[in-house]
Amino acid sequence: MMQLDGTAFWVAMALVSTVFFRALRHVVGEKIPMPKKAKENRRVTEWQWRNICVSLVHSCFGGICGPLCFYVYPEMTDMINNVTPMATVVIVISTGYFIDDLIDICQVSTILKEWELKLHHLLVLSCFFTSITTQLYSSYGVMALLAEVNSIFLHTRLLLKFSGLKETIYYQINIVLNLISFFIFRVGTFGWMIWWIVNNGHRVPMAHAFVGYFSLTLITIFNAILFYRLLLSDLIQRRAIKTSKFSSSVHEALSTAATCKGE
Repeated sequence: MMQLDGTAFWVAMALVSTVFFRALRHVVGEKIPMPKKAKENRRVTEWQWRNICVSLVHSCFGGICGPLCFYVYPEMTDMINNVTPMATVVIVISTGYFIDDLIDICQVSTILKEWELKLHHLLVLSCFFTSITTQLYSSYGVMALLAEVNSIFLHTRLLLKFSGLKETIYYQINIVLNLISFFIFRVGTFGWMIWWIVNNGHRVPMAHAFVGYFSLTLITIFNAILFYRLLLSDLIQRRAIKTSKFSSSVHEALSTAATCKGE
């Protein structure tokens, strides 16, 4: 196992990462303006557009680097003691993103508004800081970042929706990829993480086990709520709208036919 620099160095790098994502938000606001359709949608703000764009950048980073860590370092199957430079860097950079995103959300919302997202970020940060400060659990932390593969499609879904492309083939394809990746990289990943901590919680300090149990329980609840909202928005409501449109078309056709016969 390769020895890494001290905790202070990695905490400092997390702060550098936070500054980077702060700067990235400014660049996105300047260089990637909202599409015309998004501007016409009164429910979409420039802050939302900028926030989702930056989140998509991090999702691509985590969604690529997470699986890559396990490919490059097969020994990362040891969830506790194995620490690799690449895994630590990935966790540190992601820590900076979650700090920045939490700050960004708090700047535009009240304490209770967006509480689920704020609590989610605090839970993730508690786990990542535990890994950074103890120089342990980096494999477990990177495992959690596999969910970012699904986040790529979640954020792409919103950008397509904001851009008025909800009825296009791109949105339809994204719906399928989103649901498939949700089951693989959220249900599968967090299901395995829960199984692991149930069977290995006795091997770690009680405080660390508590952080793991508490965080995974709430994040699993949040994922269930998110899945329900996706089903409601992209499948149930869309099918109801299409059925309503079809019924209206049939009714109009029958009315027209009856009028013609009457004449």
